Amino acid sequence: MRKRLVDLIEALEACHPKIARGIVWCIECGRSQRVDTACFRTGWPTCCGYTMTIDSPEERQQLSQASIAPAASTSDGESP
Repeated sequence: MRKRLVDLIEALEACHPKIARGIVWCIECGRSQRVDTACFRTGWPTCCGYTMTIDSPEERQQLSQASIAPAASTSDGESP
């Protein structure tokens, strides 16, 4: 069982660059913290009462801009 868990954690780290970089950020105060795969066993870090995110401040800004971008419209001005 333990070997399967270790294999899963290593696979997650290998396939997800945000996890592999080993840094999480607080969405409230912006504090960053280094993490390793131990947090999968011991619990994900928290700060300011929230779970820290693997998305950097720049990535969160890009995501928020993409989510508020106007919907594409058709040639007659109507949304698809």
